[in-house]
Amino acid sequence: MTTTTPPPAGTALRLGPGVTLTQLPFGGVVLANGRTLAVTEIGPPVAVVVDRILGVGMPPEEAGPWAVRFAAHLLEAGWLVIDRS
Repeated sequence: MTTTTPPPAGTALRLGPGVTLTQLPFGGVVLANGRTLAVTEIGPPVAVVVDRILGVGMPPEEAGPWAVRFAAHLLEAGWLVIDRS
């Protein structure tokens, strides 16, 4: 995996091609990629961050370096893509 510069704060993001998000009853989420059959489970505290990223876009540095790195990782892994619509 190569490290790239994350997009600017506020850049709209959406689920990647073939990726679905399923809310779990305990508050977490599951991301599943129908193309690669990859699956990842995200626990409740971090699932809130995923919801926020999908709602408002790339987090600003003020959200904390962890949130920016996490969003960048989801982009690099193909779970999320920049919404160019």
